[in-house]
Amino acid sequence: MYWCYFLFFVGVASAIILPLISLAKNPQGAKSAVIGLVALIVIFLLSWVLAGDEMLPKYENFIDGPEDSKMVGMGLIAFYILALGAIAATVYSSISKLIK
Repeated sequence: MYWCYFLFFVGVASAIILPLISLAKNPQGAKSAVIGLVALIVIFLLSWVLAGDEMLPKYENFIDGPEDSKMVGMGLIAFYILALGAIAATVYSSISKLIK
């Protein structure tokens, strides 16, 4: 079991350290990474603002309180926004290839 913990922490450390090394070697790549990170933060903040905290009676056994309901709503709204963005990017890519 300790071997699994060791491998898990090595994987987590690698996932954190190696991208930082890559960004240090290529600062231009940091610009696009920061833009993507800021876009994700904006999407999650917008989703949190739009999410409601109302509790339907049939869900009271599954969700502990209004805070959890708001987090679930935020996750769903963020998923919808990101899914629509992915679909729009796919359609745009296909149409731009047809035009060229």
